[in-house]
Amino acid sequence: MGSTFNVQLRAFHAVATEGSFTKAARSIGVSQSTLRSRSRRWSNVTACSCSAAPAERSS
Repeated sequence: MGSTFNVQLRAFHAVATEGSFTKAARSIGVSQSTLRSRSRRWSNVTACSCSAAPAERSS
């Protein structure tokens, strides 16, 4: 999982940093469709923790 995980994380980070798939793809040297695929896989990997409702805080 290590290498694949790092590739997906790098793709996700590029999109977040660059602000668009086009710029992010250009910055890491892949096609836009490849970047979208990697980002989609990253989203699937992290879905459990991202979709969980935040815990309620007691006063």
